[in-house]
Amino acid sequence: MSNSAEERMSTNNHQIEAREKQLQETRRYWDEQAEAFDQEADHGLRDPLVRQAWTELLKAQFPGPGARVLDIGCGTGSLSLVLAGLGLQVRGIDLSPGMLARAQAKAAAAGVDI
Repeated sequence: MSNSAEERMSTNNHQIEAREKQLQETRRYWDEQAEAFDQEADHGLRDPLVRQAWTELLKAQFPGPGARVLDIGCGTGSLSLVLAGLGLQVRGIDLSPGMLARAQAKAAAAGVDI
């Protein structure tokens, strides 16, 4: 293998390692945020007026009941639950296992599958 090929391979490996480190740091950050995340008004949607505003906004953006939606970066699942409440089939994904655990618990409590 030539030196330039070895250098490129080394650079690629370094970039992959750096991306993996950043991914792990991001996951760790959001896991740490998960417990208190829903305390923000727009995060937990506990305020009925905020929840209704999100419901109306989302209702206008999606087709009718039964449509399939992927909620990328679903966090604790607040918007996934709103979408499920509109009759949509929602699948939520997130980098943070802590956020996903909260989303799954909220979905179970609401009797929906996200």
